[in-house]
Amino acid sequence: MFEAMKKADVKASEVDSFLTTLLAEHDAAGARAQLKTLWMGHVRTLLQLDEDAPEGAGSSAVGGGGVRASAETPPDSPRGAVP
Repeated sequence: MFEAMKKADVKASEVDSFLTTLLAEHDAAGARAQLKTLWMGHVRTLLQLDEDAPEGAGSSAVGGGGVRASAETPPDSPRGAVP
């Protein structure tokens, strides 16, 4: 990343400021639900999943075997919202 910053002629403070802003947006109230909704819509678009497909029907893009992977959503950040 250091080499990329040298070539891009970007100050480290500007990168740090951007990353801090991004973290604050991620930790904001309601951000987790919004991100989940956006990513699920994006995945459905990419895989062309049918909203009305019965649970466990699977998709041919995912193997068509009717097996769906699942994982628990991690807990909210213990830091709380960044002001």
